[in-house]
Amino acid sequence: MYFQEIYPPGIVIRCLNVVMNMPNRVYSRLTHGFGPVYDEFSETLILGSFPSARSREQGFFYGHPQNRFWKVIAAVYGEEVPGTDASADTLEKKRRMILSHGLALYDVIEECDIIGSSDSSIRNALPADIKSIIEASRIKRILVNGRTAEKYYVKYQEKQTGIKAIVLPSTSPANAAWHLEELTEAWRRVLQAADIQESGNRISLNGSQTHKVQRLSLNEICSGFIIKNNKA
Repeated sequence: MYFQEIYPPGIVIRCLNVVMNMPNRVYSRLTHGFGPVYDEFSETLILGSFPSARSREQGFFYGHPQNRFWKVIAAVYGEEVPGTDASADTLEKKRRMILSHGLALYDVIEECDIIGSSDSSIRNALPADIKSIIEASRIKRILVNGRTAEKYYVKYQEKQTGIKAIVLPSTSPANAAWHLEELTEAWRRVLQAADIQESGNRISLNGSQTHKVQRLSLNEICSGFIIKNNKA
């Protein structure tokens, strides 16, 4: 009663709703739940951190409808954006999109304690076996989707693979600072540089500066854009 006398009824109701709908803050010990996507022709490996709750439900990568990963990849390669459902047809379209462009997908963490889908809550992580994917493919470039993926890749896998990863802005809806158009442009620059890195062609970074691609690492190729704009 005293609480209601101080605060308007509408505020009281909203506060009660927030409390009642707060997610369970209990840690769960979870395993990844599904394997990587790659084949013997894959050249670029894209690593996330750990599957979200929705991805674990679907048994496939970036299953949350608000995660912009599939929109970005489709835009970069001029493909139709796949659906957000977990049908066999949709998952197969996503798999084909990845493999047809020489890409591979996995995450840096195989098992961890986590609260829901919160990357910031991850603890007691066990790293995924990235080296076996590299040995069974042509992978020579690794991209990490966001800073959490970078953190665990550097901690657990970089020494094993001997490959320094390129950090890309996260496609997660939590990375609200990056709009879809900005994300697409950042990912496009890196993925297109990866496509032509061995060709000796020239790539424009800022409208005036060009570089001979075969003489530079991807970090050097993309530094003018990614480092300057790295918000996530």
